[in-house]
Amino acid sequence: AQIDTLQQENTRFMFKSYDEELGIAKQLIRTIQYTIYGLLIVIGIIGYISLINTMITSILVRKKELGILQAIGLSDKQLRQMIHREGMFFTLGTLVLSLTIGNGLGYLLVRIIINTQILTISQYEYPITQTLVLIVAVVIGQIAITVFVNRYIHKQSLVERMRD
Repeated sequence: AQIDTLQQENTRFMFKSYDEELGIAKQLIRTIQYTIYGLLIVIGIIGYISLINTMITSILVRKKELGILQAIGLSDKQLRQMIHREGMFFTLGTLVLSLTIGNGLGYLLVRIIINTQILTISQYEYPITQTLVLIVAVVIGQIAITVFVNRYIHKQSLVERMRD
């Protein structure tokens, strides 16, 4: 009560409780997190678009060759497996690069921040939840792309694919 009275009498004196300051800090951290997650989602969408473009371009360029392979005995199941394996090769490459280089650079950045004391970070916590979400999202996205590409290929007859 005395502090509140002192604060009301003197406009230059301001008092905030620890809980108020902690609440403000937590809100600021949440705002920064959501902003960064939003940016990462945009980057992820661009990455998916690039992956889709790579897969579709690869199939369109090789459509005639795939048709010839089917004409000489490649079954639909084998074609589907080939496209799936090719997609998983891209996916695994993406995951290996992002998890090694990305996590390494992230850890290095945190170490620099801790050493220079730019922010009051005192320890590094590996983002396991975010890493698992990334892996699941990339794998599910790749499976969806593979299904789409397979349906796209099979919309045309084998003869039409060989002509194009």
